[in-house]
Amino acid sequence: TVGGRMGSRKNRILSRRLLLRGLWVVFFAAAWRYQWFWQVLVFFLLAFSYLVYRQDRILYVSALNGEPRKNSSNARLMRSPAEWKIPFEELMLKTKDNVRIHGWFLTQPDFDLQRRVPTMLCLHGNVGNIGQRLQNWAGFFYNLRYNLLVLEYRGYGESEGTPTPSEEGLVLDAVAGLEFLANHKHIDRSQIVIFGCSLGGAVAVALASSTLPIAKRISGVILENTFLSVLHMAGRVFLPLRLLPRALLRPFLRSQWSNDHSIRRVQAPILFLCSTKDGVVGPGQMKALYERACARDGTWLEGRERKDAQRIEFFEAGHDDIFLKEPAKYYLAVGRFVSSLTKDGSGSFARLLMKDNKVEQIREPILSSGPIF
Repeated sequence: TVGGRMGSRKNRILSRRLLLRGLWVVFFAAAWRYQWFWQVLVFFLLAFSYLVYRQDRILYVSALNGEPRKNSSNARLMRSPAEWKIPFEELMLKTKDNVRIHGWFLTQPDFDLQRRVPTMLCLHGNVGNIGQRLQNWAGFFYNLRYNLLVLEYRGYGESEGTPTPSEEGLVLDAVAGLEFLANHKHIDRSQIVIFGCSLGGAVAVALASSTLPIAKRISGVILENTFLSVLHMAGRVFLPLRLLPRALLRPFLRSQWSNDHSIRRVQAPILFLCSTKDGVVGPGQMKALYERACARDGTWLEGRERKDAQRIEFFEAGHDDIFLKEPAKYYLAVGRFVSSLTKDGSGSFARLLMKDNKVEQIREPILSSGPIF
């Protein structure tokens, strides 16, 4: 009967409520019996709250352990390209949100060469200023004879802005740099390559995957030890976060940098430079990024015969020292990739010269304008 069914339903609801109350009683009894549970829980919540509150300062570090923020205060050979005998122009570019960002525009001294060789937009990592990687920029300049625009994000070095920038702000900084190159009259604007290391790789992916018309000016992307996303990195910073579902963590992150999704929209060839001893990001994330890049449909290739994604592993280097530990393999990999960025694989790109199959490691200023090997 109807009355019987109603009574049965009420009994089931009552039974469920009693069961839930019983479970809560067991839970609190166990927690009271094992007080360490509360201690661990409180520690986890406090640590999690601290990470959420400080996440921008953990991710964006303009100066680490008392190191200077400005390039002019760096140690010798880290203050200016002039210390490496590199001709350059000091730039202050204005972004679309009216922030002035600092950069160095390094150009080959031979004007004819400057107009013919590739130009690389360099995006640095999350720690320190652009001067602290000057040895790497000098390697690109002398070994490969590229022009370089080395940008400094807002809040870093001589750039304006707060010490804790945002994901959107850094992308606007990169857009300003790309627009500068795309409108420059004295370089080959069809040979613009984006290079990004660590966080810089995330900025490069965001720029190359954007729907902005200027993104089509990018002929290639080079990523060095870049992560899948901030969500993936959170578990490496604080191991207990690996126990929580990523969907639960995502709302707490102010910067996402979801390279694992964005890289599928990059319509340019990508070179992955991966250190197997990278203790910061870990080689697994670079491998996963590479696999996602290989899954792109490739319709944008327009019949060009080349691999649209390449991955080179380095077995002796860590997170940010490939150019120091394995310079020959490093510069050869970059040079060959960039040289392939034409339909026939040769084109007008500067050829990588080699002597005795070795590349000298740059330590002191170069006195000549030619390659160092």
